[in-house]
Amino acid sequence: MQLLGACQKSPSVRRLVVKSSTSVYGSASRDPAVFTETTPPKSLPSGGFAKDAVEVEGYVRGFARRRPDVAVCVLRFANILGPRPDSPLADYLALPVLPTVFGYDPRLQFVHEDDVVDVLGIAAGEPRRGTLNSGTFNIMPATGCCCCRSARGGWGSRPCRCRCPLSRGSARRSVRSA
Repeated sequence: MQLLGACQKSPSVRRLVVKSSTSVYGSASRDPAVFTETTPPKSLPSGGFAKDAVEVEGYVRGFARRRPDVAVCVLRFANILGPRPDSPLADYLALPVLPTVFGYDPRLQFVHEDDVVDVLGIAAGEPRRGTLNSGTFNIMPATGCCCCRSARGGWGSRPCRCRCPLSRGSARRSVRSA
């Protein structure tokens, strides 16, 4: 917010590029496999990083309304993978065996770190405005990642199906009772 406040006061700012995330769409089971920039989410994220990203984008839209002379571009990136990024998802995919919940195979999207750098460079020099999704249109189930782990240097992980020990809502109940 302080950065946006400083940009609003500075007459020399002509371009603002904001890195966001495709997590702003949420992850409801009935969501489409691929969101476009104009597809509204069925329900907004209720917490965590995704909710924070939605709020930041709201602040950026407000800034764009107050400063129409500044070209504002919001880039929504899918999960970033490559040889260097360190993230919980990359660490998970680097495991020799991937534990998954039995009967659940989430759809995952990725973008390579080099592509992220290229897109940010292009966006910094382009005069276009708006929100753009930056990722792949190829959707991969989590078990499909087992054969495609080149981002972390390994190959051939096996998915290990596990029964989820908690029934639906039991985690929430246990947190409330603590």
